[in-house]
Amino acid sequence: MLTWRGFLRGNIAYRATADEVTIGSPSVYAATHQFGATKGNIPARPFLGLSDEDQDAISRIVLKALDDATTAP
Repeated sequence: MLTWRGFLRGNIAYRATADEVTIGSPSVYAATHQFGATKGNIPARPFLGLSDEDQDAISRIVLKALDDATTAP
């Protein structure tokens, strides 16, 4: 249901600096879905974030890029 129409996915925004990337959504109900709410007993249904597999893949990509940059002729 959360991905049926893609409203949350279509409103994901990011801000990148030299040191970090922040990802979020300006949608009013995004925080309720991400973290849940005690009012109404709404469970968390996270839609942002990285799985362990994603984190491992990103680490491999970054480490390879760093290795390539330091071993280039």
